[in-house]
Amino acid sequence: MQLILVSKHRGHLAQLTLSAAGSGLALAATLAAIAGGAFYGGYRAGGIAGLADPAAKVAEWEAGLEAQEAELDAARRTMQQNIDALALRLGQMNAHVVRLDALGGRLTKMADLEDGEFDFDAAPPLGGPEEVLQGEEM
Repeated sequence: MQLILVSKHRGHLAQLTLSAAGSGLALAATLAAIAGGAFYGGYRAGGIAGLADPAAKVAEWEAGLEAQEAELDAARRTMQQNIDALALRLGQMNAHVVRLDALGGRLTKMADLEDGEFDFDAAPPLGGPEEVLQGEEM
């Protein structure tokens, strides 16, 4: 391969003859220069985007994680306070139901109602559809 170089100032010509090995070496050097330039450009672009300093990125992630943990702790405290308030209210309602059951038992004795009509010692029946046994028709 022959390369002809022309000078700007005086128009002198210079010829350079390369063998097959020299041509391959020149091609490899050109490709290496292009790849190196692309790598350097990517490195600089990453530095501009903030990716060149991993310690800063890790510190940013840790700060975000700490903020999320603080929010989670606050949500847990609020939830526990709500559960405590509901448990207190449920206890109060249970006390009222016990008093109403005692009153109902006393009223049934005062009204001389039959024993099977109202039974305040047993658990109250639950509502809902009655389960139909297999083979039983309505």
